[in-house]
Amino acid sequence: MQSSMIQRRLSSSALLLLVLSATSRPACAAATLASDGSWSRLALTTGVHYHSVVHDAVHDRLIVFGGSRNGVNSNDTYILPLAGAPAWQLVEPVGVRPTARNAQSAIYDPLRDRLIVFGGSATSGTLGDVWALTLGGTPSWTQLAPAGAPPTARWGHLATYDPVRDRMLVIGGNTGSVRLNDVWELSLSGTPGWNQLAPSGTAPAARWGHAGIYDPVGDRIVMFGGSNLGTRYNDAWSLALSGSPAWSNLTPLGTPPSARWVHGAAYDGAAHSMIVFGGYDGTNYLSDVWGLALDDTPAWTPLTVAGSSPTARWGVPCIYDSGRQRMVLFGGATTAGDADDLWTLSLAASPQWDSQLSPSTRAPSRYSHPAVYDPNGHRMILFGGFSGSFLNDLWALALTGNPRWSPLAALGTPPGVRHSHTATYDPLRNRILVIGGLGGGSNNPTPLNDVWALTLTGTPTWTKLTPAGTPPASLVSHNAVYDPVHDRIVIFRCGTFATSAPNEVWELSLAGSGAWTQLAPSGPPPSIRSGQSAIYDPIRGRMILFAGYGPFLFPLSDLWELTLGDSPAWNLLQGTSALYRSNQSAVYDPLGDRMIVFGGYNGATIATNDLWALPLASNTNFIGLSPDGPPPSGRAYHSAVYDPGSNRMLVFGGINSSLADAEVWALQFSGTVSVPPATQRNDVRLAAAFPDPAVGEVTIGFALPAAGHASLRVYDVSGRLVRTLVDGMLPAGPQSVRWDRRAASGPPALAGLYFYELRTHGVRLARRIVLIQ
Repeated sequence: MQSSMIQRRLSSSALLLLVLSATSRPACAAATLASDGSWSRLALTTGVHYHSVVHDAVHDRLIVFGGSRNGVNSNDTYILPLAGAPAWQLVEPVGVRPTARNAQSAIYDPLRDRLIVFGGSATSGTLGDVWALTLGGTPSWTQLAPAGAPPTARWGHLATYDPVRDRMLVIGGNTGSVRLNDVWELSLSGTPGWNQLAPSGTAPAARWGHAGIYDPVGDRIVMFGGSNLGTRYNDAWSLALSGSPAWSNLTPLGTPPSARWVHGAAYDGAAHSMIVFGGYDGTNYLSDVWGLALDDTPAWTPLTVAGSSPTARWGVPCIYDSGRQRMVLFGGATTAGDADDLWTLSLAASPQWDSQLSPSTRAPSRYSHPAVYDPNGHRMILFGGFSGSFLNDLWALALTGNPRWSPLAALGTPPGVRHSHTATYDPLRNRILVIGGLGGGSNNPTPLNDVWALTLTGTPTWTKLTPAGTPPASLVSHNAVYDPVHDRIVIFRCGTFATSAPNEVWELSLAGSGAWTQLAPSGPPPSIRSGQSAIYDPIRGRMILFAGYGPFLFPLSDLWELTLGDSPAWNLLQGTSALYRSNQSAVYDPLGDRMIVFGGYNGATIATNDLWALPLASNTNFIGLSPDGPPPSGRAYHSAVYDPGSNRMLVFGGINSSLADAEVWALQFSGTVSVPPATQRNDVRLAAAFPDPAVGEVTIGFALPAAGHASLRVYDVSGRLVRTLVDGMLPAGPQSVRWDRRAASGPPALAGLYFYELRTHGVRLARRIVLIQ
């Protein structure tokens, strides 16, 4: 099985829908950019339990830290503004992070605008450290070294902020072998310091998994439930804080909730009560809601809540949003696994549940998968790959607003399982073409040469295509780019499964039902290789092919161009470079007019996370980039796309010593672009002009749903007509027009911003193009 040696590179056709803003002037080399950009992860939350949720009332937001995310401990921090539509924000602090953990405690320190984290459970054992995350300015982690003898390391304890005395209070917990009922204070003013309290009265039994709140009216902590080995509790306790701390066992009226632990609790200030939700009773996950009135005569009341309720769960902390008089909960463990949903419980009048964010799914980690940018849906789409088994699943990552993964349901029979295939966006027909790959599954790996179309207009639909002509024998670990000038996909056939003809170039014409043609470029071709990457250079109309590895895994560092005019030709641009690389990703950066290369194996077959830029105007050597922010981990066989709406590169998946994580990383480039206008309506389509920016001749593609009259005109920024390119009856289907850049009066159009407009079938579509000297 040679899947670990196989790579396919996706098309960089995402650049088709790039639209330069009128105030942006395209750069011609990497050196003209102001910086190397910045790395960040997209704020894609996962299911989680045993996490911390705190309420930052000063900034009206929710803060989530750590927890167990589908079996893996986390040290991530997310912020959710509570005003407006909910949208998660991932915090990327500077400094060393705390060890990933779960079942820790956390409080918000409002006087210093920071998060304080204590203890928890890590893979290395039980923790007793204290960390502060400053949230003002540039967030940063700092491990605190409080004065005084510290508490025993623990997890599953209760911690609250005491605003009167500016301190964090810690009660009970689990050392891993012993349950506790001690009380500690961590003073926060000046140099933090630990001090064990010795409350009077009879203390509660030792326990963990209890929940509680600070009651500002009674200046006390009220706590409920918990567990100690086989004993579950449903008792309620009060720890008075004024004067000398004192314990008292509350004996509320009414029937109490069933014994439980790892439940949620929140303080309802308007009703002066504690709200309890969910938990675990040793047999069942719970979803009931209870109110404990905290007036002179405490009393339990089961709450009848309208609306669909959250799935029963435990390990779910809750907070009270006083400004909106509601309880907010996020995540928790359910019978189906860790949850990733956000719920609010309105307490203003009749209690009512409301789901603010539905549970999200996440594309499983994988490698040897292609990904495509869908400009009309402003989303990244990926299909298939390898994740311990061959895949044929289809996923979409919405990039508008709060980024979220969702499985993409498509009609028709899907392609079979595969990896090391290509996926290329066809802008004139608004579809993705999937070609070849290694199929058949792990027990019967079979090289493929089939062609599939996933239409994106309306309901996505799979269709198997049967292009005319004799196809290549097999297409595995090949490269494919869309050539807009000739409305075709150009393929470089190479690698392990093409040893009989390793350097063939094929054309898949997209007109009609499509047709295969083998091209015969002049010039000596690249040597046999695999793991190379390729991009389309729209300004010069060529495919750029970079490195890979040769026979016996010999690393390469050469750079080639395949000109895609009427007479294709191979040209060696660099025989050697400073960069030995295979199984990397590459995208075209239109604003920088450069190829961006990320990750892959270096000459020592070590998966890297370095970043390189190749200026395409000069074909000089690669330039190492050093973006701001922590980079993704080293990886190979990953996918990358260019997102023109945000001028960034998105990276997903890959492999190192094991499957890479399922996070999506964004490399934000310098400069700005505007979001492209709609490019289709009623099956009338208008593609981006190529090249853009343009020095000379320009090709504009469009498609008509039926034969009819059409006009295509070019205007300058003042609205003056520059040239009529089409005005008459045209047949149905995709077609293109070449503009020689001349105005109607004869001379070439001057450098600047222009608009071109298509009118047909009662539809008007317009796009922009930049002409340069």
